[in-house]
Amino acid sequence: MKKLLQISCFTAVFIVWGLSTLNAFAAEPEEVVIKYFDSLRDGNVETVKRCITGKLYEKRKALLENNSNYPLFLQQFYQGTTVQIINTTTTETNSQVDVEIKFQDGSSNFISLILIDTGNQNWEISDELIKP
Repeated sequence: MKKLLQISCFTAVFIVWGLSTLNAFAAEPEEVVIKYFDSLRDGNVETVKRCITGKLYEKRKALLENNSNYPLFLQQFYQGTTVQIINTTTTETNSQVDVEIKFQDGSSNFISLILIDTGNQNWEISDELIKP
């Protein structure tokens, strides 16, 4: 009986841990966008690759996978930038996050990031639209 209780407790702990781990990867679209820009600032191409998919990944694939200088370029380009989320529109399967990127020199870029839910609320950025 004592052994059965120990096995039951172990199983319950394992199930709770497993469910909490799955939820740790689920994030709101805005959180993915912030993680993406933090990764760009850090030059962390592995995290950038985990944040993007589809058209955007295909556009950046050669730089992310074959250019050893790309992390340093990202760090220098995004150094001192701030990102402000202007608006978010989300449906069950996609989201558009409008962002203002402010650079150290005072200039700004406005972009819309298109995210898709790749399953279990796992949002990834699939495209970017640069606004004039």
